[in-house]
Amino acid sequence: MTSKERTAFLERLSKLSEALGKINERVKKLTSPSAPITQALQVAADAKPAAEKAGEVKPQDWPKASTALDDLQNATNKVNTACLDEAGKLVNAFDQRYTAKDKNKPAGKEIVAKYIAYEKARKALDSLIFGKDGLGAIEACPATETALAEFETTASPTATQKQEQAKAAFDLLKTLSDTDLGEKPLQEQAELALELCANGTPTGSTQVTGSNPAKFLPTVGSTLEQLCRLYKLSKPDQKFMEKRATQREQIADEVVKLDDIKKLYKPNGDLDNDHWDNFVKDADKVLKMMQDICNVQADAMDMPRISISKERDPPKKRGDWGV
Repeated sequence: MTSKERTAFLERLSKLSEALGKINERVKKLTSPSAPITQALQVAADAKPAAEKAGEVKPQDWPKASTALDDLQNATNKVNTACLDEAGKLVNAFDQRYTAKDKNKPAGKEIVAKYIAYEKARKALDSLIFGKDGLGAIEACPATETALAEFETTASPTATQKQEQAKAAFDLLKTLSDTDLGEKPLQEQAELALELCANGTPTGSTQVTGSNPAKFLPTVGSTLEQLCRLYKLSKPDQKFMEKRATQREQIADEVVKLDDIKKLYKPNGDLDNDHWDNFVKDADKVLKMMQDICNVQADAMDMPRISISKERDPPKKRGDWGV
C-alpha cells in the first residue's frame, strides 16, 4: 500500500471507528435495545478489527483492504437499519393503542393537552423515521410511549369519574346566566363542552310534532339543552375566523385558475349551460375537476390531500348497474 493510499485508508478507518463508537455509546443508553439492534452492533464491532488488520497488508492487497472498510461501513449502516425497523414496529403498536382509545372519542378538558402532547411526540418521531435516522427514532420512542401512556390514562376514566365530570359541568352551567356564560373565555367554554360530554353524548331531546317530524329540540332542563345553550352563547374565535377567511380567499383565487373551471363560464361570467351539460356527461372529467378542487382546498388549509374516487351508480334493478 502506498503512503498516500495508506493515509486515505487510515483516515477513513478513523472516521468509521469514531462513528461506530458514538453509536455504541448511544445504544448503551437505551433502556432495552432489541436483539436485532444489539446483534447488528456486534457484527459492526467484529468488523472493526478485520478492517484494522487489513491496513497492514502489502500494496498489492489494497483491494482487500478497501473491501474490509466497505464491510465495516455496511455493518455500521445495518445498525441504523435495525433501529429503523424496530422504530417502525413500535410506531405500529403506538397507532393501534392510540386508535383503541381514540375510537370512543374520550372527552374532558384534560384530554386536549394529552392529544396535543402525543401528536407532538409522534410528529418528532415520524420526522426522524422519514429522515432515516434510525438511532434517533429509537431514542425518541420513549417520549412517544410516555405521551401515549398519559393519553391512555386520561382517556380511561372510570364510569364514576365520567359521571362526576359531566355532572359538575352540568351543575355549573345551570348556575350561569346567559350573560355570564357568554362572557366566559372561549377556552373555558370549550372545556365546559368537553366536560359535559365526558359521560358520552348528552341526552334529553324530544321530537317536535308538525310538518317536520325529523326535527328535534332539547328537553328543557336536560344535559343536551345546556350543551346547545353553551354552543349558542359561545363566540367564534376571531383569529380562527380571520384565518378561515384568508384561506377561503386563497381557495377561491386558485380554483378560478383551474382550466376546467374557466371553461365552464362565458366571458361575461355567466355559466355556460351547454358546456356544463356536456362536461358532466364525462365522469372522468368531473372526477379530475373535483380532485383538483380538493387539492387546492387541502393545500390552502395545510392539510393532507385526499383522494377522490368514482363509484358506480346504484343498481336500477337487480343485476343492472347504471353508468
